[in-house]
Amino acid sequence: MRRAAAGPITPGRPVLEHRYSDRRRERAAAVQEASRQAAYLVQLGNPAEVAVRNRSLAENPEAPIARFDSVWSYDVEQTLTE
Repeated sequence: MRRAAAGPITPGRPVLEHRYSDRRRERAAAVQEASRQAAYLVQLGNPAEVAVRNRSLAENPEAPIARFDSVWSYDVEQTLTE
């Protein structure tokens, strides 16, 4: 779900602040979605789904951590210059 932009650029609201607000909302939505997916995977109740998850983790134990690489390596200054 995409929310409305932070609002119009006005003389009292610098361009960088506006861009930051828009990007922050997009990034927050992505972090929330990744968190929901992680919660779903760790709270599985169906034994067949648990077995699939466990096999997947055995094959690639770094996969759940890699999902959050964009969170831990985020550079706000670089993002604002793009």
